[in-house]
Amino acid sequence: MKWICTTLCGCAALGAVSADASAAGTVTVDRPCYSKGDAIVETGTGFTPGAPITESLTLTVPPAPDVLGQLFTLPVIADAAGNFQRGLNTPDLARPTDRREVATAAFTDTLSAEPPTATQWTLSDWDFSAAPLGRITARTKFALETWGWTTAGEKLYIHHFRGGVRMASAEVGALAQPCGDLAATLNLFPPRARPGRWRIYFSATPALDRKNDAWFSFRVRLKKRRGAARTSAAAPLIERHAGASGKR
Repeated sequence: MKWICTTLCGCAALGAVSADASAAGTVTVDRPCYSKGDAIVETGTGFTPGAPITESLTLTVPPAPDVLGQLFTLPVIADAAGNFQRGLNTPDLARPTDRREVATAAFTDTLSAEPPTATQWTLSDWDFSAAPLGRITARTKFALETWGWTTAGEKLYIHHFRGGVRMASAEVGALAQPCGDLAATLNLFPPRARPGRWRIYFSATPALDRKNDAWFSFRVRLKKRRGAARTSAAAPLIERHAGASGKR
């Protein structure tokens, strides 16, 4: 199911609905953090049997009170026991420049006088940055930071390709939950790297499938002669692939 979106820049008056102990029903989600491409599974219990349950979602960046965006979905009908379960696509961040936003979902039982019940989760971007530490040589190190690997895997791996051929793969480290983040410093090239044009990939899989896996990559050239001018250490151009899951 998709969201109906309205952007509400600076609409602090709308606020975010807080959970109320007297509210009718409760709703839980299957994960604490989502990024684009993930499916959100909502499970509701304790509502009026057969009642249409409406949902509105507000996106904020605490502690700022402003509502950056508000979204709605079509109502879901509670079953004979007052329960429901459905899946939703993850919405986009209200502001593309945000790394994280807090999503507050308010559920209203349209056949009850009780106030809405609310649940919160984190909406994360999925992105990657890399910066070589010095000019490019066989011994250069680089710093990377990545976030939003919510469902692709538990660890990040680096894959070195030279001339289109895989030369080496290695584990970088564990992706910190709940949003799948990692910051690390590591060698730009594998041991005994030969001069040439290299492409370096990062995925959550130990063996890279460039067609089906979600990955980031960048290209770098290792010069042949020691006396040759070294390649500038400017931040590389990052390429990305959503993979079969449509991660991004």
